[in-house]
Amino acid sequence: LWWSTSTNPSWKVISNQFGLGAYNNNLIPGVSVAISREQYQLGSKLRIEKQNSNGQWVQVKSAARDYNFIAADVGGAIIPGRIDFYAGPGIQSEKNFERAGLGNLNSFRVTVVE
Repeated sequence: LWWSTSTNPSWKVISNQFGLGAYNNNLIPGVSVAISREQYQLGSKLRIEKQNSNGQWVQVKSAARDYNFIAADVGGAIIPGRIDFYAGPGIQSEKNFERAGLGNLNSFRVTVVE
């Protein structure tokens, strides 16, 4: 299941259990993101932040121990300013992702973590 940060967000269900990234690497639910190669290099560790209701920037926490995301995939619909989050297989992933606060992520910023 992929979650999009586009202006018209939607879910896309994939058929294989974990999905494969741009280099045939396994995608990690809640950690892998699809990015624009014009903005980020594949394999980059990314800190993603969103604005809270007070207008403050807060980190969007991934399932990784350090809460960062990994740029693991690209796609035809991925353009600069858009990131798609890999939620994993099945409907339960959609619910888990919405609970994590990613259900409505239209304003975000990304920092490459060294």
